[in-house]
Amino acid sequence: MSEERGHKRRATSAVTRAEEDIRRGDLGAARQRLASYLGTRGYDPELLDRIGRISHDMRDIAQAGRYWFLATASGPDIERAIAAFLRNAGHDPAIIASQLPRHALLDNVDAYPPSVQPRIHGAGLDTELVRVARHRRLATHTGDSSPWLLVPCLLFVLGLTVVVLVGLTTIGAWLFGE
Repeated sequence: MSEERGHKRRATSAVTRAEEDIRRGDLGAARQRLASYLGTRGYDPELLDRIGRISHDMRDIAQAGRYWFLATASGPDIERAIAAFLRNAGHDPAIIASQLPRHALLDNVDAYPPSVQPRIHGAGLDTELVRVARHRRLATHTGDSSPWLLVPCLLFVLGLTVVVLVGLTTIGAWLFGE
């Protein structure tokens, strides 16, 4: 139960601070704060809508469309922003899916609200969105999104081992006089 209270406190804190940022006219800070909060919250259509509205108020139309794409909100401004986002991504499903907010991706298209599913289908994201969501989730769970980091580390350890062995044989030859 205390975990639930902690989550509500963070939510109130993040949203309250974002509202304060907006009152001060710092829309960039408000958007950043809510986007960070989305990372702890996961898929939340209302939060996506709020971030989309802030981006729209900043006149960052494609960015607004990026957040509104998975939100349940609709309307002419929202549809124009989504169209701008899709245009910027070249209508390429792989690019679109990679640019959507990572913490708002779900493992199944059917898990999205019915009002969002036509956007996903219309953009041809049926399989790509699920693939990207699973890839990101796997990278998050393993703690390493780059398996290529392992290769240089192994080569370094191997090289260090060779240097140590050569050094030991040299010292042994010197001590025992070959």
